[in-house]
Amino acid sequence: MDATVVHGVLAGLLVLAAAVWVWYVHNRLWQGSILREAADGLRVAKTVGLQMAPLGFSARVNMSGRVDGIDVRMEWRGGPMGAVTLVRIGDQEWKYPLITTDSGIRAALRPDAEGENEE
Repeated sequence: MDATVVHGVLAGLLVLAAAVWVWYVHNRLWQGSILREAADGLRVAKTVGLQMAPLGFSARVNMSGRVDGIDVRMEWRGGPMGAVTLVRIGDQEWKYPLITTDSGIRAALRPDAEGENEE
């Protein structure tokens, strides 16, 4: 095998390893940012019965559980377009800007009520 081929393969592996490292660091930074910014909201979500899932390797923080007998899932996502919160209640889903406050969580858990989430 030619030395230039070996160097090319090694360079490709190095670029791949760097890309995986950047992806991992990017997602961990988003998780940390969400955990800090949305700490009040996450605390309230826990008090209403949602449990935090393990963080994993994606740029999101997930909580799920049952509220008033209905399956609820909240997902705080980070990414190139900014942070958002997805709320799934039963089989319906809503997308909000990043929810960080207790009042935002309570409003998102009753989206049909007046004074819907204003965050």
